[in-house]
Amino acid sequence: KNVLVHQISGMIFSNTDVLVLTYFCGLSAVSVYGVYNMLLGIISGVIGAFGGFSFVLGQTFHNDRKQYIQLMDVYELYNMTLTFCLYCIANMFILPFLALYTDGVAGISYVDKYLPYLFIGVKLLDNGRASSLKTIEYAGHFKQNQGAALRESVINIVVSLLCVWKFGIYGVLMGTIAALLYRSNDIILYANRQILSRKAWITYRRWLLNLALFIVVTVAGKWFFSFIALDSYVRIIGWAVVTCIVVIPFFFGLVSLCEREVFRFACELLRPYWQKVKEKFCRKPA
Repeated sequence: KNVLVHQISGMIFSNTDVLVLTYFCGLSAVSVYGVYNMLLGIISGVIGAFGGFSFVLGQTFHNDRKQYIQLMDVYELYNMTLTFCLYCIANMFILPFLALYTDGVAGISYVDKYLPYLFIGVKLLDNGRASSLKTIEYAGHFKQNQGAALRESVINIVVSLLCVWKFGIYGVLMGTIAALLYRSNDIILYANRQILSRKAWITYRRWLLNLALFIVVTVAGKWFFSFIALDSYVRIIGWAVVTCIVVIPFFFGLVSLCEREVFRFACELLRPYWQKVKEKFCRKPA
């Protein structure tokens, strides 16, 4: 029944935005919300494809707590980095893409320079807490956290209703961000202090590092692309590929440099697989 409370709370939380927008702002606002959510949801799907690692984490949690913390550090650091990195790249191209994608649509303005930041803020807060949330799930601490899950939904509803009158779709997203700020902090603090018996600063430090990289790359990228015409799908896709080649190694290289112990352990985990790849492709013909 405690898990059911979390599921119901999650269902309410996930549908609050659309319901509030439908009632107070009309279907045009829902359409704008849906387009942004759909496009950025693709990034969430890419990140979720790496969730197979959670099976190993779940087994290790109950067998070897020390090794679990090491594995969790690897998962937390690089899942968080992948999340910030991909949304940083998406932020550079979403408005030019939307301008082409919605070209010819009359009566609704989809291109809004502020909306990507609000939507991406929601995605970062949601995906960036994944490792701590998994720790709570592995420990089975559903009853201890059901109150916080319900408060998250209440905060989302109340703040959305208060802000939607004046700010429209912005107000609804503010409600979601307010709820996620509360719940993400609660999850991080609980998982680190109550289950892993360590300081939550370890997770917060990784947040701040990735956030700093996100801001630096976003500012530099926006300035760079202000000189380039992203006026066709070919140009957008081409420059997006180039940006991925530059930005992804930049993010992962810097976080690995700042978290050397985690990087070394990750290398140890990957060494057997790398060795098999080398044997397969570097084997000399008989």
